[in-house]
Parts: sequence; structure tokens; C-alpha cells
Amino acid sequence: MGVDGKVSLTANIMDGKTLESGGVAQVSGIRNPILVARKVMTETDIRILAGDFATEFGRAFKFQESGKVSDSRMKEYKSLKKQLKLAKELDYLVKWPKLRKLIRNKPGLFGLDTTGAVAMDRRGNLACA
Repeated sequence: MGVDGKVSLTANIMDGKTLESGGVAQVSGIRNPILVARKVMTETDIRILAGDFATEFGRAFKFQESGKVSDSRMKEYKSLKKQLKLAKELDYLVKWPKLRKLIRNKPGLFGLDTTGAVAMDRRGNLACA
């Protein structure tokens, strides 16, 4: 979820044997953007789509759309966003003084959540999302 309270997702996929790849960035309203990224890889000659066009591309292939953010998740988001704005101590960022300064000066630039996964199949092929 971004600082605007909207969910936008990014996904990339690559075939390690052929080095073909596809990706989408800032996709909204699509439940599984990795499926859209695979379609970019298999159906286009480009490697990445972003924003509204990536979302429309997913809808054109009738990928399942996602629902709205739950009330409990939105409440948690608002609380975390408030905490980020009020944070006075960012000592855990001691190795990145420029990032610490940027967060303090422009907290609205930063989202609050991300998910990542890596899987390997029986043949040793890796998938990352």
C-alpha cells in the first residue's frame, strides 16, 4: 500500500534458461500481477509495462481483479503512516544517512509494506516475486 492508501503492485519474471523476462510496475486492481508479468514475457516484445497501461493490459487478458483494502488494514495503514511522520529516531538507518534524512524530510514518499517470495521447482528453476 502506498502513501496514498492505494494498493499498487510490481512483479517481474524471468526464464533462467532462455533469459526471457517480463514485468509490470504500479499495477492496481489486479489480484496476481505476476500472471500479468508472465503474459508480458510471453505475448509481447517488450520487457516491462507500468502504471495504468500495465493495469489495462492485465484487464485485457481478463486476470482476476482484486477487491478493496479491508477496513482493518486501512486502520493499520493510517496508524503506521502517522507513526512514520512522527518518528524522531531513525537510528537503525545509521549506515544510510542520506536515506534517513530523506525519510525525515519527505515521509510521504515511502510506502509501508512489501511482500517477496522465492521458489525453486524440481528442475532447479527459480521464481521470484
